[in-house]
Amino acid sequence: DPVESFSVRLGGIRGMRDVDLRTAALRDLFLEWIRVSPEDAFAAWAEIPGGPDATGLEEPVRALRSRLGFGPALALVLELGEPGLRESCLQVLASRIHELEDPESGVRSLLELPQGDLRKSLLPLSICSWNQRAGFDEIAGWIDANQAEFDLAEMAGLERAATVRLIGSHPEEAARWLLGRADENSLPGHLEHIASIWAGSTPNAAAAWLGELPPGPGNDLA
Repeated sequence: DPVESFSVRLGGIRGMRDVDLRTAALRDLFLEWIRVSPEDAFAAWAEIPGGPDATGLEEPVRALRSRLGFGPALALVLELGEPGLRESCLQVLASRIHELEDPESGVRSLLELPQGDLRKSLLPLSICSWNQRAGFDEIAGWIDANQAEFDLAEMAGLERAATVRLIGSHPEEAARWLLGRADENSLPGHLEHIASIWAGSTPNAAAAWLGELPPGPGNDLA
């Protein structure tokens, strides 16, 4: 029985005293286990105290996605009972959307989650990832085409995510786009977002731009 064999190996690995060796052995075991029985692998993983930290998430979660496809992998991870493991695995899936043949399909899968804090945190991650494959105009167009799906807080988070790369290359263009869409609720966050990224590359230009803004609470926050 392969599952029993994996369980026996897991017991031996958990008894290893060397942390680095144990971490590597756990990662390799779960990479192998996921390819045989992903459901059993993740059920066992969820029972390991500190399992997400001990095994290293990225490789196993990517292996799960490759084995099942994005949608089924997402559904399996959502069923995990251990909240820390579930949320960490979801973050890996969302942040690697650009690796999919059709990244938009992965974003749409996340869009089907119920509105709430989880979806609000995962969608911007997926947009930032998708932006590694798609241009700003494509992503901005997608956000506009689907705006009826988002509440105001979600929309503000997606707008910021869409401009991360653009601020790095064309900060004034990104600033015009963001501020042209801002309302009194999103303006402070948009300004802080622009200033923090822009200042990381050309702080003098960012400071000059901020200095030209009319006084206001958002300007003070940035």
